[in-house]
Amino acid sequence: MSFSYDNELWNGHTAVTDRFEEGRRTMADMVKFMTERQQIEDTYLKNVQKFVSKLSGFCEQGTFGSAWNQVKATNEVHARERAELGNLLLNDFARPVESLRQELYMQKEALVTEFKNLARDMARNQGEFAKTKSAYLAASQNSENALFNYESARKNPGFPPKKLTALSALRDKLRAEAEAADEAYKAQVTEFSAFQEHYEKSMKRILVLFQKNEERRLVFLKETMQKYVSMHETFLEKQEKHNATLRNVIGAVDGVHDIQKFLTASSTGKQPDPLAEYEPYNSSMSLNLPDAPPPVAPTGTASSGRSGNRKKYALSLFAGRKKSTAGESSTPPPSSSPTSSSPSSGSGPLPPTSSGPPPTASLPPPGNPSPAGPPRGGVPMMGMPVAAFGPNGPGVPGMRGTGQHRGVPRGMVGRGAPRGGMRGRGGVPMRGRGMPMRGRGRPPSHGHAVGPGGSLPPGVLCVASAKFKYSAQDETELSMEVGDLINITKKEEGWWTGYITNPNESGMMPCNYVEVVQEPGPVAAASSPGLARRAAGPPPTAAIPPAKPQCL
Repeated sequence: MSFSYDNELWNGHTAVTDRFEEGRRTMADMVKFMTERQQIEDTYLKNVQKFVSKLSGFCEQGTFGSAWNQVKATNEVHARERAELGNLLLNDFARPVESLRQELYMQKEALVTEFKNLARDMARNQGEFAKTKSAYLAASQNSENALFNYESARKNPGFPPKKLTALSALRDKLRAEAEAADEAYKAQVTEFSAFQEHYEKSMKRILVLFQKNEERRLVFLKETMQKYVSMHETFLEKQEKHNATLRNVIGAVDGVHDIQKFLTASSTGKQPDPLAEYEPYNSSMSLNLPDAPPPVAPTGTASSGRSGNRKKYALSLFAGRKKSTAGESSTPPPSSSPTSSSPSSGSGPLPPTSSGPPPTASLPPPGNPSPAGPPRGGVPMMGMPVAAFGPNGPGVPGMRGTGQHRGVPRGMVGRGAPRGGMRGRGGVPMRGRGMPMRGRGRPPSHGHAVGPGGSLPPGVLCVASAKFKYSAQDETELSMEVGDLINITKKEEGWWTGYITNPNESGMMPCNYVEVVQEPGPVAAASSPGLARRAAGPPPTAAIPPAKPQCL
């Protein structure tokens, strides 16, 4: 059983027009797609031709150059064929679809206009029919009422004859009007029935035309899509032929033959130069020069103040260097830290590159006492007990200080001896050069805290003296200068922990950079074994700090 618009869509003109608009939008989408496809193919052809034109000046010799030229030419042919396909799609697909779309739209507009006219006439005829019918019913009702009134009055013996005559006349008049309304109503029924038949035929014809146009649209689009597939198949066949030719050309590429042909055409006929041979130098003259004099140790008289101390210190270093080079090995221990540097540098210890004692700046001060004040870096003066620099020690006569800095001049800052601000006996300021000498940017080390009777502060295991300068690599380590006194609070394998003056500024240091100068127990003697060793000669070569404990 087949359905039709005229049977299934009666009085459903909204569904019919909606279906038509969907098909119209589909055709518009197809036309737009094919039109833009043609534009894309045309642009692609122009771009490929432009690229091939730019690259046409270069041509490699041999089979590979020929193959590459064939590839470029084949791409240009492909682009041209694609442009031709785009033109076919535009002429045989997009334009016919657009033409049908416009034709169906015009027919749809005519059918919609006819439908609207029929609907308007139907509404008018329905109104007239309803009006005539209403008048007929009213006239019939009035005639019936007049007849009833007349019959009632006639049967009443006491009803006045004159009024009875009037009711009879009214009855006859209304009866005539009812008969006229009846005739008009019958005529209207006949006319309206005829219009209804015309309306039904016209509406069915319109619905059938909508259905035929829809069927025509779908059949045409199907044929157009089949034509599109056929055009693509033809295009792909041409592409495959070109690709087969290209495969044969590429398969014929012979790189070895190309290289041999190149070597035959470009051979220079030359050979490499012979290898160089050693030719000894033959001198035509003899040189008789006197031997160089032996080195003489520096001599001089010691002067007063720090000038004399420097000369004595240099002589002691010279003597100690001779002794150390004769009896000790300066080979550094194996490195255990990948980021070590020289002890005398600011970035951390590194193993020395040559044998011999470390540089002078890394050596501890000489063992002789200095009349200019305490040694650099807070090391007690030679000849003074270590406990003299604690909070309870007697201090250095003539020097004023407080707390754990007792016995240390207030004007001393850094590593140098104070130039000013130093107080003598009785608290009278000593005249210097006005300003205290500054060190190298770090606070001075004035010594360690020693308890009463030479005991160590709580938590301190021992007191050590820095043999070499060390710069902290991070916030967990402690920077120190040569001669700094450090209160050791913790010992681990290779690394010790301690502080100089403030327990809150504690940090780690390599244990082989310091030496113990005071153990728990009695106060150390004026010349401890560590100080005696430093006074006897230069310290061993700076050791490499061990690996930092992972737990910290």
